[in-house]
Amino acid sequence: GGVVCTSAQLRKIIFKEGLMSLGAVMTSQVAELLTLRMKDYRERTQSISLEMKKLLKFLLTHPQVKQVNYPWSLDRNDNWIEHRDFCFPVGLLSFTINCKDRDRIERMVNSFETIKMGVSYGAKEALAIPSVLFAKPGDSNQNVDLIRLSIGEEKAEKVIEDLEKSFKFL
Repeated sequence: GGVVCTSAQLRKIIFKEGLMSLGAVMTSQVAELLTLRMKDYRERTQSISLEMKKLLKFLLTHPQVKQVNYPWSLDRNDNWIEHRDFCFPVGLLSFTINCKDRDRIERMVNSFETIKMGVSYGAKEALAIPSVLFAKPGDSNQNVDLIRLSIGEEKAEKVIEDLEKSFKFL
């Protein structure tokens, strides 16, 4: 269930090498799941938006967080400031931590309990993917301090509690 926007030249390559070998339709089980998830989409996104406010405020004020990468921001009354490119806030962001020590970062992310390791966006679970997983050992030029986080449908309090506990490893 997605869209690819590309040039005509690249579209031919994708069609020839990808679509023809993988197929153009999803399985009936995946289509059914997608249909069911779309029925309550508005309610879920509104709920995620409220939880994201709590998580964003936590991350923006935590001393172990160096920077938060999120396109939305809050006004003084904790209302989302209208964004020119997006219709509503989503539950996906990334942040950098105040640590470059690979071993401590690995201990931190391995201590997650509520947050699971994964790259999917749109899952019910809170999922994180730390950049340290992709860094080559011994290469000091690579980013190891970036964490991508999708809160899914988890309550912000549970995600915050998990992060707070894990930050103690830094």
